[in-house]
Amino acid sequence: MSFIFNYWVQELFISDVIRKKMKNMIIPVKLIKTYVNSQTGVVFLLLAAQNLQSLFDAIHAHLPVCVWIVIVAAVLLGPCWLGTPKDSW
Repeated sequence: MSFIFNYWVQELFISDVIRKKMKNMIIPVKLIKTYVNSQTGVVFLLLAAQNLQSLFDAIHAHLPVCVWIVIVAAVLLGPCWLGTPKDSW
């Protein structure tokens, strides 16, 4: 009976070690995914700032792109803090 119990404990230990190793391999993948998704947001922020600069240059309101980046980020920050519509209901 003790042989079966020892085998069972050993199997639990091995599966726990494997589970921890798998978890340690999954975490960097999730970090890379988050980094890539955040980079997409930066690209859209730059694109919006450049579009606004082009639009306002046409009416002779000249501001550099770096100022437009701050303006667009400040305007988008408020709605981002509100969360999703699911949070409102």
